[in-house]
Amino acid sequence: MRALVDQHHLGLELVRDTLDAQHFAMGLKPEHRLRQRQIGEPAGNLVLPSARGTLERNMRMDSLAIVKRFRQHLQQHFKPDSF
Repeated sequence: MRALVDQHHLGLELVRDTLDAQHFAMGLKPEHRLRQRQIGEPAGNLVLPSARGTLERNMRMDSLAIVKRFRQHLQQHFKPDSF
């Protein structure tokens, strides 16, 4: 990503947003598993959006929108076969 920014193929804001979205998504599962253990449930991998608060659901939707925007940018500028 750094090389794409340096070569002006990607905007710095889009890269920052995409990395933030990725870090948010990566933290969902471990946080969910910790919450399950705290309330005595077996830890699982399925994170249901309905089990989350409004703020977290909104952040999840925003993160997905950022990733979609990033993919669209790559598809428009580099025309890969599939993403």
